[in-house]
Amino acid sequence: MHIAIDSYGAVSRLGLWRGLAAIRKAGFLAVDMSYYYEAEELLLGERYLEAAERLADYLSSLSLTCRQAHAPFTVTYAQDIVASPAFLQVKRAIESAAILGARHIVVHTVRVPQEAVIDPIGYNLAYYRALLPTAERAGIAIAVENLFYRTPDTRRPIPALLSRPERLTAFVRALGSPYAVPCVDIGHAAITGCPPEEFLLGMRDMPPRALHVQDCEPTEDSHTLPFLGTVNWEAVTAALRDIGYAGDLTLEVYKYIRAHGEDELPAALERAAATAERIRAMLLDPAKA
Repeated sequence: MHIAIDSYGAVSRLGLWRGLAAIRKAGFLAVDMSYYYEAEELLLGERYLEAAERLADYLSSLSLTCRQAHAPFTVTYAQDIVASPAFLQVKRAIESAAILGARHIVVHTVRVPQEAVIDPIGYNLAYYRALLPTAERAGIAIAVENLFYRTPDTRRPIPALLSRPERLTAFVRALGSPYAVPCVDIGHAAITGCPPEEFLLGMRDMPPRALHVQDCEPTEDSHTLPFLGTVNWEAVTAALRDIGYAGDLTLEVYKYIRAHGEDELPAALERAAATAERIRAMLLDPAKA
């Protein structure tokens, strides 16, 4: 079991090359490559395959592996979604992440507006099925994540399309491909009213292949370090043991990292690495919980 951290927090502060070097220096051996925000222009342009090869070489020089990635989430509802530039960027991210060696890449569902009068499950199944041939050719799985919506007035988080374990597993099963796997975001489960341990136990028949490990407040998607929010990590690690989770522990704590200035960043990353090690110890040995 590897521990990893999303690249966005450090890269958004230091740039791609320095940010990745800082992640490695802090003690991480693996990174979740974030293909969103600034990374889209840098990594997903016309010469994206060359950019991926260069990035793979740099990661190798750092002895830093990429075992998971996160596609851009700029895709919005359209009748012909495949023709959108954002769809092309997701396809490029899939190919790029495969070159880096990632085993899976998280791809968000698309929110279908009510006025579209279209089944959102059917629409999203078609969306992922349009991406699966790219993933299959590249040899990388698409990870489907539990997300949340926000109310238009108060911006409070509310359940989204796959905010229950049975809906997430049913969706992945409907895709019917070994290149489609579930990803559970611990914080997203918590803020949409399903305790993360309950969400995980509800996936016993299809354990997640990927995690986003983050803590949160009851109504805020905080993306902060475990033990700084309200998640019960003893219960979460017990649930992961119960369902036989065999994947990595990937921190997605970019808000915590970005809250620190450049001078504070090394210490923040080191604290993140130590926290991930603590979670891993709890998971592997219940006596350490």
